Amino acid sequence: MGKRQQIRSIAITTNTLDAGGAERQRVLLANALRSQGIEVTLYLLQSTGPLEHEVAHGVRLEVVRFWRGPRRSHDAIVTGTTNTEVAFGLLARLARRTSRWLIAIHNPVGPGAPLPAPLVLLSCTIADSLIALTSGHARGVEHYWGVRPDMTVSNAIDTSKYRRQSDRALDWDVGYIGRLAAEHKGLDRLLAAAAAPEAERFRFAIAGSGPDEQKLKRLAASLGIDDRISWLGHQSPEWFLPRVGLLTLLSRYEGQPLVLLEAEAAGVPQVVSADAGVDPGAAKKIVDADDANAVAEAWRDTLTSRSVTALPISVVNNSPTDMARGYLAALSADSVRIRRIRNVATFLHALFVPKASGGAK
Repeated sequence: MGKRQQIRSIAITTNTLDAGGAERQRVLLANALRSQGIEVTLYLLQSTGPLEHEVAHGVRLEVVRFWRGPRRSHDAIVTGTTNTEVAFGLLARLARRTSRWLIAIHNPVGPGAPLPAPLVLLSCTIADSLIALTSGHARGVEHYWGVRPDMTVSNAIDTSKYRRQSDRALDWDVGYIGRLAAEHKGLDRLLAAAAAPEAERFRFAIAGSGPDEQKLKRLAASLGIDDRISWLGHQSPEWFLPRVGLLTLLSRYEGQPLVLLEAEAAGVPQVVSADAGVDPGAAKKIVDADDANAVAEAWRDTLTSRSVTALPISVVNNSPTDMARGYLAALSADSVRIRRIRNVATFLHALFVPKASGGAK
């Protein structure tokens, strides 16, 4: 075993500070590391966004083009799995601006999930540390990508932000919050179920933005349900969740959906697609999301079941401090790159198979 390196300064990358789950995790990580006395720089490789106001005092924010790399040296750098982020990390490593590079995989994995871009997959074999979200997520990465993550570090939330206001009237029956990507997030499924007879009295709230927003609004109008849907744009989960009777997520693939952890912390029941790969629970119903009637019936049963809606707030195991400690442990551990490719055939297939989306940004 080599001598463990003490980490005093860390660079964290994100393309933007939009209100997506991965971006919120970067901000939580930066804030938690800074609270432990570590110098943190958050590099924005494309633009800023609405989460900027949540970045803690003392965390340095810099907007920089990825090809320039970091402007100063750091003991370690943490990137995601977009092309821009791994290029930034690779350039930092080649320029000796950092001695440790960690790639955090938050990508969904599964039969329908897109494979990583070639640069991303190759970088997974070069980085000093590779982490996944959960043990199941790590097994999926190994099965579909051919590489084995070194450790797992779960998503985290700040549970102090979530307080269910049980004595107030709900504004909407069914809510969705997240990226407006129809195929990935199954929002076409949501609208189809909203048009089912069992859902004709329900009011819906959809919060977020994304590439398919106008397409989804046109679909809602064509289904005759646009008068029952409120399109709210960007909203914080802590504001949104106490205002809905249930949260629904009908994705076709996911990693570890952050919004479900947030819903648990807020005491909000959930109706989730089987494709999302999450386990059922007392406050979580799993449905065949391609069956619009089954989804609508699950919404109805959840909204009328006291045994679900009266559940106490769940305990979320991973706090931002826990997450920061996990990242520090991964950064301080010996690199195991030589054993990272576990299945050469799978790795080569993932590397060379045509990418429908052209990889990440």
